[in-house]
Amino acid sequence: MPKRKREDDECDYGKYPGLSRYHMDHVPADFGAYGKRSINEKGAGVCRVVGAKVSMDKRQHTMQLCFRSEPPQNVNPAVIFHGKPYIDKDGNVDPRRPKQARLKERRQYHPDVTVYWDVKAYAGCAVSDAWLEDFNKQTKHANKKRCLGLDHWSPQDNSDYHAKAKRMGIKLNYTPEDCTHLAAVTDAGPGNEVKKLVVKQYKADLESSPARLDAWKNGKVSASERRILFTHWLAKAWKQYTLECQDQITKAFKRCGQYNDIHGRENHLVQVQGVPNYEVPSKDSPQLEDPLKIKKKRRAKNPSNGN
Repeated sequence: MPKRKREDDECDYGKYPGLSRYHMDHVPADFGAYGKRSINEKGAGVCRVVGAKVSMDKRQHTMQLCFRSEPPQNVNPAVIFHGKPYIDKDGNVDPRRPKQARLKERRQYHPDVTVYWDVKAYAGCAVSDAWLEDFNKQTKHANKKRCLGLDHWSPQDNSDYHAKAKRMGIKLNYTPEDCTHLAAVTDAGPGNEVKKLVVKQYKADLESSPARLDAWKNGKVSASERRILFTHWLAKAWKQYTLECQDQITKAFKRCGQYNDIHGRENHLVQVQGVPNYEVPSKDSPQLEDPLKIKKKRRAKNPSNGN
């Protein structure tokens, strides 16, 4: 891959350069509806092309996408399917395996997609912990220290998760609460673009023949076949988007303030959705002072009020 010339070649990104910065978020795989971002919005368009037996405008699975601010991308896309995970005789949960073996089905999954299982197709504690372990395995050889952007989803924002990430050399960087749709990289465009490419393949399969459309409408496409198809659609969508649109990914990181010069030379690139006149505070602004340090200073000035 030829080296790209960038405007920020002389920028300083501190201890986490572009190849060490990541952002992960969950994208619901509801094929019938998608808006401008990866989250579902009120008023989003719905294409009801199948019958009641298989309602594809409801969440079918959950995509778990992790983007890297600079190429090459080195974390496989993941999907969480509906289903009970495997539990061994000691009570340990392995969300990488379903309770039912499904060996024939699993052999047909695309090898570049990581599959997890959860009864609600959500990233619960078991899935979140397993994903962090897989993320570490896929990235530790390229960078010992990594900065990972996440939202405040409780299974990935707790003391055990923090401790595990610290042992792995992963710095967790959380977006402010209730601001995922405003400041999260995946929600700033990349997640939804991958989803559109998946939906495009789903629609192409529907329209491939009248018989195929009829099979979808009448529930003749089994859950097993849908899972297999989805892994291949996701793998193709991920490869296409990350190879052809890396600039969009990098811009999303900078737009969300996740990959910017630490001296403020790229502050003008930060854009908060819905706040067109937003300006990044200067480095010495009191707005950026650590609340804990402020509290310590107050205690130092008034030691009698320490209790």
